[in-house]
Amino acid sequence: MLEVGRQKVTKRGMDPKVRLEYGDSENIGYEDDSFDLVTAAFGVRNFEHLDQGLSEMARVTRKGGTVIVLEFSKPTSSPFRQLYGFYSEYILPAFGRLLSKDESAYSYLPESVKAFPYGSAFLEHMKAAGLSELRCVALDLWCSQSLHREEITKQKERSLKMRMIRIVTLLIALPLVLSAQRGRLRNQPKYDTKPLHFGFSLGINYSDFYIREYDLTSIPGYYAVRSEVKPGYTIRIVSDLRLTDNLALRFVPGFSATVRNLYFDVNDRFSGRRSTVFREVESAFIEVPWELKFRGDRMDNHRWYLLAGLKYTLDLASKMDTKEEEFFKLNRNDLGYEIGVGVDIYFEYFKFSPQLIATFGQADLLIQDGTLLVDGIRSIHTRAVLINFTFE
Repeated sequence: MLEVGRQKVTKRGMDPKVRLEYGDSENIGYEDDSFDLVTAAFGVRNFEHLDQGLSEMARVTRKGGTVIVLEFSKPTSSPFRQLYGFYSEYILPAFGRLLSKDESAYSYLPESVKAFPYGSAFLEHMKAAGLSELRCVALDLWCSQSLHREEITKQKERSLKMRMIRIVTLLIALPLVLSAQRGRLRNQPKYDTKPLHFGFSLGINYSDFYIREYDLTSIPGYYAVRSEVKPGYTIRIVSDLRLTDNLALRFVPGFSATVRNLYFDVNDRFSGRRSTVFREVESAFIEVPWELKFRGDRMDNHRWYLLAGLKYTLDLASKMDTKEEEFFKLNRNDLGYEIGVGVDIYFEYFKFSPQLIATFGQADLLIQDGTLLVDGIRSIHTRAVLINFTFE
């Protein structure tokens, strides 16, 4: 690797300015206060001992110098967090099999990113290494983070979300644009004139929490809380009532199951030592969504549409009534709104429709039960993404 790097340095005429050396990141071979700037790009995540490596970076940096770390992180906002999880766990390893015949090479990346501390948790490690004036800047739709020299700078979520929506829409539209065949025979040409029709849907859901915290610096022994999403499944029954040529009312009740993990960085109440407390939240939802379907004009055998509506959710697995402290308690009732995009694809005997639906819960699910784990949380709301496939 170093030899290839030296060839590139020479090719660009940078030999007098750039020197590549082999060394140990946890035992850097330079004296204290040697450099004004020390950087690491996508390498700190691979340190065998993170704190030792950061301490070495701080040691060789002069007083008043700068340490910059560029690393992968996980998106913190729904629905992008769930989309990123689905891509990294399923799509990326598949590309690895196709491109390099080595799935492990591509599965290592999401696994290491998942285990790596990010945001304020990583800043705590930098602080312990002796660095000050810490700052974290989210980059690239929250998938990378720049951490350097105690404030966290947030990007403007609205503009980034609009960028993400455009990207997702383009990815969904591209296969249809490329495969469109003008003038071909239409399947079921009178399908959309029927006043009422039925169907069912199967989907993969990524249900997450939007956690609003108090100022944790004012709560002794409470440092951070984060959630981890696992894929679940959703089954729905579709009833579609035609209102106009471009508008339909849909009632799509169903059942959904999912698991979410919560990790609390707190001081142990018995030993007083800082530790990570884990809570698994299992949910079994009865969902009652009412949707309006805004349809564009049909183009050959496909028709784009937007969805918007309200959804009531009842969590049958809620532990809100239990007195046991090992369960994290959430309200079983939730009310929110859904927005989505999809395309109807007309086949000879049925209509198939892939959908991408985002859910934004409006009810505060947190139950203040007086335990340490809820002390740092102001509120918890549902954020979810559903990758859904409808058959009618």
